[in-house]
Amino acid sequence: MFPEVKERKAEIGVFGGSGLYNIEGATVLEEIKVETPFGMPSDLITIVEIAGKRVAFLPRHGRKHQYPPHKIPYKANIWAMKSLGVERILAPNAVGSLQRHIKPGDLSFVTSSLTEPDTVMTLSLTVPSQPMSALLTLIALS
Repeated sequence: MFPEVKERKAEIGVFGGSGLYNIEGATVLEEIKVETPFGMPSDLITIVEIAGKRVAFLPRHGRKHQYPPHKIPYKANIWAMKSLGVERILAPNAVGSLQRHIKPGDLSFVTSSLTEPDTVMTLSLTVPSQPMSALLTLIALS
């Protein structure tokens, strides 16, 4: 069902969203074009090094924000990440939540996987510079 990993490029993946089109402070190692059975992913996948870890970064809306939410090639994006050896994906978003306990200014990460039950980790972020700091911390701890 999932692609065979020929060469592990990264263990951690990040799907960027509105406002997150690159990872500040990361060293770009390479850009990779990945074809999948579901078509092309949103954009090229950029392999970066951050906190000593290789991270695959993909802007889910495309670099030019050419994919509205209902047109994002989700299956292709996940297949592409898996084909590069990614085992964990961080996917921050800027759309908010319908859950009352998640308030404006909170940063939430779904921590579920295909084999584990759904769970969500929420960090409160009230300072505008903190979302990137939180993302970098999560990468370093992964």
